[in-house]
Amino acid sequence: RPTMTQNVNFGFLLCLACLVSAKLPYSPSGTIKPKHALDINNSHFSVGAETMDRGYTTFSSWQQYLGPLGVKHARIQLGWQRCEPVKGTYNFTWLDEIINGMVEQGVSPWGQLSYGNSDYKNGGNKEVSSPMPTESEAEAGWNAWVNAILNRYRHHINEWEIWNEPDVQYKRSPGPLDPVTYGQLIVNTSRLLLANDPNSSIYVQIAGNNIYLNSTLAYIKQRDSSLLDLLDVTYHPYTYNPDDSYANEGVVESHLKLVRSYSPSIRLLQGECGAPSTPGKYGALSGYNWTQHSQAKWDLRRMIGDVGYTGQTGGIPTSIFSIVDMCYTSGPVEVAGENTNTKGLLQANCSDPAQSVIAPKLAYYAVQSLTSTFASDTMVNPNINVSMTSSTKRNTFRAFTHGNTGLSFVAVWFADDTPAEYVLADCTSCLQTIVVSNANFGAGPYQFADLLTGNLYDVPTEQVTTKDDQVTIKMYPVYDSPVVFGAADIWK
Repeated sequence: RPTMTQNVNFGFLLCLACLVSAKLPYSPSGTIKPKHALDINNSHFSVGAETMDRGYTTFSSWQQYLGPLGVKHARIQLGWQRCEPVKGTYNFTWLDEIINGMVEQGVSPWGQLSYGNSDYKNGGNKEVSSPMPTESEAEAGWNAWVNAILNRYRHHINEWEIWNEPDVQYKRSPGPLDPVTYGQLIVNTSRLLLANDPNSSIYVQIAGNNIYLNSTLAYIKQRDSSLLDLLDVTYHPYTYNPDDSYANEGVVESHLKLVRSYSPSIRLLQGECGAPSTPGKYGALSGYNWTQHSQAKWDLRRMIGDVGYTGQTGGIPTSIFSIVDMCYTSGPVEVAGENTNTKGLLQANCSDPAQSVIAPKLAYYAVQSLTSTFASDTMVNPNINVSMTSSTKRNTFRAFTHGNTGLSFVAVWFADDTPAEYVLADCTSCLQTIVVSNANFGAGPYQFADLLTGNLYDVPTEQVTTKDDQVTIKMYPVYDSPVVFGAADIWK
């Protein structure tokens, strides 16, 4: 079982522990121990492993980092054209390596069926801007490929996402990407999936355009209304402040209101979202002076914000984008020096034809701390109420029940802006008073966990008082990255 990244993690965190202890009124008493995916039963956390269908990352260069990350799911694009480079001839060697390699590490792949195939008339192409397959020849080729994928991988994949961000591409180049064409693709492909596996989970996909989604769902309702109870929706909420997505009448609420108007059984899943680690390169959120610190904070706030969201039963399953930097060699970015999407948790060497990994970023270690803390069937607890009595700054709280211990824990952070560069040791006015009701923290001892660094801090007994069903926690360190409070047993 891979241990390399775990060893790197401990050394890295010990250095950060020295930095932080000089300024905080607490000294680190330890660090969160990473857990391999094989040691975690299940979770709502996924990582993006996209673009391998177009050769923008190489699985063999980063696969050793996947299991130690601690996520249980990975999103992959199945790549019709790479699977069928010559019409009628399939080559699944590349995909076999990826899917089998993920499963061996305890990670379940979920597959996106995309993009087109230029060997077919009206079949589209391999790029993100590809039109959808239309007319008989291309549709027959698509159906044959979907059936071949199902027959080969149905024992490893039962979650299927159909296409990627059609609403974005339709806005850029109207044509065979309109909601009706997409609705037809959803209906026809869903029937193939369900015929092969009635228990398939099938996802309609949008970046975030509700008008497009409404038109797509309206077509599906008209064509086959029974499908609506069998579909869920993935969305991509790229906002500079991740907490803006959860605001009143924000992205999440508007999506939920819409999908529930078609079927109360439709669930939202956050299927792709992440922040860059460098400023001004490429893609969503590129207009900010990002660093590895602000990237890691953003990723943590998005992931915990999703799984702890109480507006949907069980929270929102979430996929962080992505495992490794993407080295674009075709499509939208071909300018020398500007072809790297730095949203990866791992830094890639895009000058190397093998797209080798230079090093894990701070966000990789932060996600390790997160997945370890949330391991063992941890679930959002909507009955716990949290408030901050000592600050008027905008803040976010998420509350959970730990699967192994049955004990409660809470995560708290300031949410008034895009994550900044500073660390917990640098914050001013960071010690707050938090009041929690309807929680079961146990008898103690208690700890704070700074997920950005993985540092654990013992909480003095006198700072935690209980009266009736309320627990008051004094001197709770709060900044623009999640700090968790709970029983020390959670991290054993």
